[in-house]
Amino acid sequence: RSIKKSIISVLDLNIRYLNDVDLLNVWDYRKEAFIQCLLNSYADVFFFQEITHEQYDYIDENLNSVYEFVGIYRDSTDKSEKCSISYNIFKYTLTDWGQFWLSSAPYEPGSNDFQNFFPRICTWAALKQINGINILFFNIHLDHVNFDAHLSCIKVAMEESEKIINRFSDCQFIVLGGCFYCEDDDPVIDMVRDYGYTEAPHENT
Repeated sequence: RSIKKSIISVLDLNIRYLNDVDLLNVWDYRKEAFIQCLLNSYADVFFFQEITHEQYDYIDENLNSVYEFVGIYRDSTDKSEKCSISYNIFKYTLTDWGQFWLSSAPYEPGSNDFQNFFPRICTWAALKQINGINILFFNIHLDHVNFDAHLSCIKVAMEESEKIINRFSDCQFIVLGGCFYCEDDDPVIDMVRDYGYTEAPHENT
């Protein structure tokens, strides 16, 4: 959703969590190419899903001190995954950030009462561009197993994000992204549209 015209470059990636079962696609075989992809994109902001502690450390160490991260792990430890937001520190300053869980108790860490396979989260960040434009970013990760939980989760995400939006009256853009596990005609996308979001120009989704 936007109030005035600008250009915001966001690269949104489910990076696939660190594991030993992906054969030729395990993290160690692809991490160097992954970093090169990030650096070549020149994106203002990265949305990552499924990022584990070791992956986070590697990415943070190899982004040439250009990007800062916000986000915490879904169980509030470093033993699981997180949805992080990473921003170019030469283009943005961080005003505030937070995280909530996609449950009926959104500020209870690890809460999960919609029968998701894992607790699901939304990370948000309020950033200010060097030109003074204020932008809110929301990064969501829905469940990969129980698709029936998606509507309940996205409803929480929309309701909680509206509360955050209302706190930032000077916000001029709102960017929503993440890993939704659904097609364009899914009721989840209809609900997002009902809250006023429209599709941004995109490539290679």
